[in-house]
Amino acid sequence: MSLHPTKTRIALLDQVRTGHVFRDSIGDSYISGDRKVTHAIYEMQDAGWVSLDASGPLDYWHLTDAGRELLDAQTTRYRVEFARVGRNHNVAPFGPVVSGNNHADRIAEEVHAYAGRHLGSRFYTVDVDLAAGKGFIEGGRFGTFTVTRVGVE
Repeated sequence: MSLHPTKTRIALLDQVRTGHVFRDSIGDSYISGDRKVTHAIYEMQDAGWVSLDASGPLDYWHLTDAGRELLDAQTTRYRVEFARVGRNHNVAPFGPVVSGNNHADRIAEEVHAYAGRHLGSRFYTVDVDLAAGKGFIEGGRFGTFTVTRVGVE
């Protein structure tokens, strides 16, 4: 079955990614117990985007490789908040940074340009670890920041 990645389906995949979609004992699926998504999640299972992990007391849905690729390929928005840049501990957050396939590199480029306003040097590197939601300017020597996913375009 071929399924078109609509905004609603991408948002549901994002909820699956964060571990908020489960199946109850009678076979209905919910997002954190609030919204029933049984039909949509079974469509995604038929398309090969999600799979069910029935190893715990509740059965949680997880992304398959195909679902992860689909979610990563979508244009995503991120917000960056700085703990500090250089000696300045009061740097305004910025965002949304809109990225495509290579999220970490796109965010690093934006942070490099933004942090340059607060640093005397133009020769520094920016590293982004999206899994941890953190980033470092020159290994933390020139600053640190957090990266938060705020949605899908």
